[in-house]
Amino acid sequence: MKSRLIVALSQPWSGPGGFLWASALTLGALMVWLAVHPVVLLGLIACIVLGLFAMKSLRQPLLFVTVFLTALILLPPIYWKPIGETPIYVSTLLLPVGLAVLLLRLPDFHSRFDPIARGLIVFLLGTAASLPCGWWLSGAQIGNQTFLRWLMLAQSALIYFLVRGGARRQETRLEQALIPVLVVAAALSAAYGIIDFIWPVPYPHPAADEYIWLRTSIVRRAQGVFYEAGNFSNLCALFLVVAVSAILSRRERLLRMALPWLAAFAATLSVAVCRVRGCLKTYRQTPGNPLSGSARGPGRIPSPLFARTLGLPGEFASRQFGPAPCRSESGVERALGKLDHGSRPPCRPSAVLAPGNRIQNPSVYLALSPAPHHR
Repeated sequence: MKSRLIVALSQPWSGPGGFLWASALTLGALMVWLAVHPVVLLGLIACIVLGLFAMKSLRQPLLFVTVFLTALILLPPIYWKPIGETPIYVSTLLLPVGLAVLLLRLPDFHSRFDPIARGLIVFLLGTAASLPCGWWLSGAQIGNQTFLRWLMLAQSALIYFLVRGGARRQETRLEQALIPVLVVAAALSAAYGIIDFIWPVPYPHPAADEYIWLRTSIVRRAQGVFYEAGNFSNLCALFLVVAVSAILSRRERLLRMALPWLAAFAATLSVAVCRVRGCLKTYRQTPGNPLSGSARGPGRIPSPLFARTLGLPGEFASRQFGPAPCRSESGVERALGKLDHGSRPPCRPSAVLAPGNRIQNPSVYLALSPAPHHR
């Protein structure tokens, strides 16, 4: 049974068609005045496009998810002088549409509060409880920045609710196209980041330049979704686990990739991951992933076979081309080095985790992982 909202949007004069007619009449009536105010004209056109997108998203919530995530991956942040160094993400401008879709379509969603949804809500409420301390202990500027970061974190809950509740019982074309669109967008963003790192793009970037201080040169860090190098290593390891799991379980058809292409993809990711010593070790120690050997069911993969499959291409690359070039320690690393009392070598092969290993250091401090070189 369709809800009243869906029935209303299906009508010829209350749906997207009627909205377009009303928008065209409005622009026609104000064209003489808008001709001398181009900024207002562009703003009005943007509002019309956003309104049409909102009406389409009300009928298909996954359309909002697709556009939002694609904009988040592809479009860089915008820096506006009046607000200083606070970035404005284009995807953030779409959040009112997502909130409207969630509130108006919530009665139609099935399984609204499953265990994952409840966990997300508790997690966000718990982190939100610490926000007042930002203003109290660190001042208004740090407090405002912390609140904006929390809002970015809360977007994950919005996307989850829309994906979980907006999915239909029978898979639609939009659902089939969601993952390929995101993969293409991520590949374009990653390609730009790699090109910008090797051959820096000459035009000025919106973000402030930051540099990696190597022993032989100084390299500007790439922009884009992989601006934080840890994101690159984490995503490489995540997709590597998925790809190798699909290959060894003979379920590559679920990824909609031919076996030769999937094998080449996994080998490339393996080289990227194995050039970061310790990334594979971190995943082996994660409970519940295939590397830990805790997977259950008919499709269980032996952990040693899985680990060797992950590591062979990277080990071959390391033997042929040598370890990844080390970089000189930054000021933060020198400070961390004083805290860990030599629990790690001064220079380790780390081409991807250039800013520092945020996972390994706290675990060493808390004695959650062994330190072989400390014995």
